[in-house]
Amino acid sequence: FIPIVYTYTEESSASGKHMLKVSILSVQKHIPSAAIQVLYHGNNDTDFRNWLLRRKITLHDHKPTWRAKVEKLRLNGDPLGSHLYAHTGNYFGTWQRIDIPLYISAEYCLLLDADTVVVSPFSFADFGLNLTATLGFSAEMDLSTTEPVNAGVAVLNIPYLRRTLQEFQTFIFNHDTPQFRLGPSDQGAYRDFYQQNLTFLDVKFNVKPYYPHWSIWKDRKIIHFHGMKPHDIVNYWFGGECSPAIAPLCRDYNLEPFLCRSIQHFAWAAADGGPGLIRDYCDEHFSGAPTVVVMCVDFFEILQAQKSVTSSCNAPLNEAIRRQGLSPKLFPNMRS
Repeated sequence: FIPIVYTYTEESSASGKHMLKVSILSVQKHIPSAAIQVLYHGNNDTDFRNWLLRRKITLHDHKPTWRAKVEKLRLNGDPLGSHLYAHTGNYFGTWQRIDIPLYISAEYCLLLDADTVVVSPFSFADFGLNLTATLGFSAEMDLSTTEPVNAGVAVLNIPYLRRTLQEFQTFIFNHDTPQFRLGPSDQGAYRDFYQQNLTFLDVKFNVKPYYPHWSIWKDRKIIHFHGMKPHDIVNYWFGGECSPAIAPLCRDYNLEPFLCRSIQHFAWAAADGGPGLIRDYCDEHFSGAPTVVVMCVDFFEILQAQKSVTSSCNAPLNEAIRRQGLSPKLFPNMRS
């Protein structure tokens, strides 16, 4: 199998670490023969580095020369345009991928964002005979076209990207703002620079929880929590607010028939990390509300215990709430 590659910086929010663990666990469950490599930035979190090494993950110490240039882009970005502009570590982390050709010794690799979950086995052959000679992205929100847009899951031709890397970096850092012609930040830069050479990656490798079509869902290989993460919708259900960028997805969750099923796949993958992983994940997001932490943990553990895919999260949510002696009626964001 081609190498599966992630990027990570210790300067990102802790939720990124927990989601990366879940993603890696999902790969090792469904594609146990896959070699996983991580471009890893930082050297202080020895517990996490050891966790990765125990799971036979290859770590590449990533020390990019362009870090200050990316920070300049971030500072010139519109905070209302993307939540990433508000966090220097998270923003830097999105750009780490441009250095992948410097570290990976293979003809191809599969790049996965940390907010992905592999849900079904697949092999190199599943990418088809016309494997990209350049790089392949999949769809984002518009499923009516086969335009390669979303870079959260990407097939990368390493020799091609290595040949074009210097020119690509020059193109990026000649910009004063992170807004590129075809979108913001790293994804916009890839689409702008490589536009004519991008190929389309079958959407089954990048299924979003908000996709409404059974025809896509039934063939799913990878779920990508693009925009709204599991903790975002759990926070909404338990009375919190979603950020403006994802508020429509939160409000319209009833129109997303595969949302709960996607969250259940996340819960099943997290189960392989032991009960501490979900506790850490919930505590990171709801540490100021101990009752919500417990409800969050209970909700995910109830989903984990269900052996078949569930279409609605109402029952496990209600059960988690009642265990705390509360009424679901106190949580109006939960709609039947």
